[in-house]
Amino acid sequence: MAFLIGVSFSYSCFSDTAAIVVHGLEESSLSETDIDLSGTLNLDITSPDSIMPDSGISLEYNEDSYNYYDQLNANNKRAYDEMMVWLDPQKTCSEVSISLAEPIEFTASTIDTSKWDDETNEKFWSLISDALYDAMNALTFDRPDFFWLDTAKIGVGVGEVQYKRNFFTRDYTMVVSSISVIGAIYEELGSADDVENEIEAMKSAVADFAVTGDDRYEKLKYIHDKIGATAVYNESGTFAHISYGAFFEPYEIVCEGYSKAVKLLCDMEGIPCVIVPGNIDTTLKIGHAWNYVQMEDGNWYGLDVTWDDLDSAVTPVKYQYFLKGSDSFNKNHTNDSAYSCRFEYPELSKSDYVYNQESTEPVVLKGDFNNDGVLSSADYILLMKKLVKLEEITAADANHDLDGNGIINIFDAIFLKRYIRG
Repeated sequence: MAFLIGVSFSYSCFSDTAAIVVHGLEESSLSETDIDLSGTLNLDITSPDSIMPDSGISLEYNEDSYNYYDQLNANNKRAYDEMMVWLDPQKTCSEVSISLAEPIEFTASTIDTSKWDDETNEKFWSLISDALYDAMNALTFDRPDFFWLDTAKIGVGVGEVQYKRNFFTRDYTMVVSSISVIGAIYEELGSADDVENEIEAMKSAVADFAVTGDDRYEKLKYIHDKIGATAVYNESGTFAHISYGAFFEPYEIVCEGYSKAVKLLCDMEGIPCVIVPGNIDTTLKIGHAWNYVQMEDGNWYGLDVTWDDLDSAVTPVKYQYFLKGSDSFNKNHTNDSAYSCRFEYPELSKSDYVYNQESTEPVVLKGDFNNDGVLSSADYILLMKKLVKLEEITAADANHDLDGNGIINIFDAIFLKRYIRG
């Protein structure tokens, strides 16, 4: 189950062909006899492309939650801080000026950017991207309650730029000391006033979700099961990539929406939780997202509600990726720490979480006839042996009645085979 990531990936930043127009001195007006030609350029530079993935609202956000902000460099922390103003819907479409803690230097053969080749253009925007990219990802991953920002329409600009020309090399060094970004609201959500109404609706929806449980395990199981029972995986869903999509009909989301909804609810319940991107396929330009959560034992465990959601009325969810350690979870989950998101993630416990369920019914994965916690061909083979009476059908097998008719028969085998094939 994958979600698309940006220009190159949904977390990619700037276009290779961003148009840059310089208003100021023409190169031809500069004297070749001067040793040090310096001055100021006003660059009217706007990238038409998005910089970031989507996210969230101003509920009672859990400030003590694990966050990515602490991992940012000085420029990205400033960008993150300035963009927090967008959490007010009335200011989401406003321009934010970011004064860089560490100005960006760029050397080119000309300040006439219309003469830049694609490689020069790309290098320039890559440097601008570095000052904003991680901040955008961190903000939207840290704040899944911030759902109304349309990341596909965020504008990026460069403000006043100082320049200097080297007499010997004839090259110009441009020093960018500020960057601007302009936010945008999802067109489908309407105006800023409409968004304020949707925020109130979101608060009600989260309250109606009504997480129950006496400890983190019970609360996480409730979150896992209820999202799995209501959400439907659909890449074409209008709000598939944001937490909002998980709380309103038709509940159509993808992995990004699942993981953001889980984090939002965990934040509300005081459960340390982080969104983790990964499984990057650079050829198909897709990836995946899931969660890590910290339990009372102090260890972190993997939680992938997307892959546990069977979209079935008979068996809504499985528990193959519920509170798993690295030995099992990392067999098919690989964090992305370099390509689309340059973060470090909590280290998982090696072993799966073990819950002391003295008064709680054990979790049953319907169809798991061999009780190994995974639906596989081994379960299908064992079921077929039971049906042809090579193995005994036990009372415990009633827990695996996949078609809901009260008995174990060939129809359960058909359902099981479909699940295994996906």
